Amino acid sequence: VVFRPCVFTPVAGKFAGEACRGLQVHVTGPRLVNGFEVGIHLLDVIRETTPELTFNAHFDRLFGDDVLRLGKESPAAVMARGRAESAAFLRETGPFRLYR
Repeated sequence: VVFRPCVFTPVAGKFAGEACRGLQVHVTGPRLVNGFEVGIHLLDVIRETTPELTFNAHFDRLFGDDVLRLGKESPAAVMARGRAESAAFLRETGPFRLYR
């Protein structure tokens, strides 16, 4: 995964017509990348390096709790929990899935 700085100008929404800066995520090895884990690391770096950027309760609802937003768990702990929860989900739903 390669992160590149980029500048873009939205044509609609709150920042329409304004130059905005961000990151372009370039996946160089799609079969080797776990998007969830990349996202966890990226959000952790954003939280640590950009204190003026705040995440609200909507972010917590999307993620499922507030541990990432508040830094209550390390990225490694969040990912381990995610892997365990995913494995449990697959076990529990296995009998009901049409495709394996």
